[in-house]
Amino acid sequence: MKLRKIFLIVATSAPLYLTSISASCSLNALENTKKETAQVPTELVNDKEVKINSLNSNYIFENKFIKIFKHKSTKEPYINLTNIFQRLPQLFDGAKITRSKINPDIFILSHTSYNSSILFSVSENKIQFKDMDHFYFLRYITNSPTVKRKKIKLEYKQHHASKNYKYFDLNQFNIKIYKMDENLFIPFSLFNLLFIAPNYLSLYYNLKEIYLLDFLLTEKNKVEDVDTILDRHNQTKRLQTLSERLRTYNYLKFIFDNLYGNRKKFLAEQKVKTFEEFFTKTGLKERILSNDSAVYTAAYIEFIHKYIDDLHTTVQHASYFNDNNYRISGPENNSKKFMFSSKLSQGNQVIKQILDSKTKHDRKHHEHGNLEIIDDVAFIDITKFSLDVNNTIYDIMQNNMKTIRERNIKNVVINISENSGGSVAEMETLAGYFSNEEQYVERFDNVSQGIIKIGIKTDTNEDAKFDNNDGFPGINWYLLVSEYTFSAGNLLAKVAKNNKNVKVIGKKTGGGMYSIMPVILPDGTGLIISSNNGYTSSLLKEGELKYEYDDIESGVPVHFNYEYADFFNYEKIAKDIKEGKF
Repeated sequence: MKLRKIFLIVATSAPLYLTSISASCSLNALENTKKETAQVPTELVNDKEVKINSLNSNYIFENKFIKIFKHKSTKEPYINLTNIFQRLPQLFDGAKITRSKINPDIFILSHTSYNSSILFSVSENKIQFKDMDHFYFLRYITNSPTVKRKKIKLEYKQHHASKNYKYFDLNQFNIKIYKMDENLFIPFSLFNLLFIAPNYLSLYYNLKEIYLLDFLLTEKNKVEDVDTILDRHNQTKRLQTLSERLRTYNYLKFIFDNLYGNRKKFLAEQKVKTFEEFFTKTGLKERILSNDSAVYTAAYIEFIHKYIDDLHTTVQHASYFNDNNYRISGPENNSKKFMFSSKLSQGNQVIKQILDSKTKHDRKHHEHGNLEIIDDVAFIDITKFSLDVNNTIYDIMQNNMKTIRERNIKNVVINISENSGGSVAEMETLAGYFSNEEQYVERFDNVSQGIIKIGIKTDTNEDAKFDNNDGFPGINWYLLVSEYTFSAGNLLAKVAKNNKNVKVIGKKTGGGMYSIMPVILPDGTGLIISSNNGYTSSLLKEGELKYEYDDIESGVPVHFNYEYADFFNYEKIAKDIKEGKF
């Protein structure tokens, strides 16, 4: 259940200043500072050179090491941004990253290709930015085979940006940044969260080596990779200090207070203003601060799956202080998740009913991409939006539409009732078949309060052009959805409802409009969260865009209702279409 992040960097036209900076300061006086210093801030000490390994085939490191520094009092690991950008050219194009200063305490970090800028105030201990997209510094590599093959065109039609600059006040979370000789030193966990995680990647540092984890590729085996490859032996021999537990607790608060998509709604439902209030009110704070790994891990699971209860948010893997044989994915923890989460339990019940219908109507053999034709109605089963290069949505639709055209079929039902989401790029490819007109999605950012309208076209006639000859406006399209239809499937339902050529049938979708983001807490616990980036669709024309959006987090209603017992009763659905019931 995941959505692809769109890597768009919006140009900033105004200079970045914190409110305390004199208006007389000018960016014209910036001094470029690319040289790595050999000195260390007085609060830190040199710790070690740490090897970095990759579990992502797009980023291969051969005998690469980065410097890790340690805070003298808290023992928190730190990195020097200059060292990172210079040592890891596989991740960052250092020639395009500039580190400049306004005065001895105010630094600008910029990427020349993306025209992005982030301001660090060491004296105020704040980070200021205009758009969260400005943290995208990684080399861009798309994971979508459809995008790579240039079969889909995404055109950024309009951007509505917030007029105000945003900032992270690190003081609220006892997170500190330092500088030395125009070099910025920031906590490893903060760097991981802001610069790595938005790309569906994570740096896992078990205090021995660093591993680059990739959530999108081979995600089925990724939890196994974390559980088996990452060594926790040395850490289980000691208990964490209170300082270490406080650090993890503070980062947990930072993540959910700043980057969690459903933050505003959740806090309102809990009748609190911050996650500090929430954790204290529920008694979770004391348990999270425990140095007993069994206690704090149980608290994480309860927090995420009982209170948050958001299918895009989950505890993914255990900390490196848990016993080596401890598994978040084990039977005991899985049973806890389902006991706590009403949405997980409901999803299980729904998919069981759908599969029962599949069996009852002798369609148990139907697999992803299956085509069945009954009279003048074609049924295509799309059970996932995967990144499988050998079985893309484009390939499936091209093959099936060839048969449909040859038989002059005028009604097509796309069944995504078993589809719990996946790649937005694959979903967008499918949306391009509905019409010869552009389809639209909107991406909004809850932090910077910006919103982007994106036009979608799919090259359905394979002429390497994107025009009015693409799409199938002469076909009556139907989209069969369920409460199990989630995330990217939920977004497709919203796009379809805005299209005059499509009727959405079945049951109201299961919701989920925020893209996911993998995060790793300082203790090594891995989480997946609903990020600050959400996706929806509207009929707003160019020039009408503003920071208001159709909320589809709770699902998209249908035009016509079906009971689950009839979801695979294709004969009944074909008859209803023929009789014009909807």
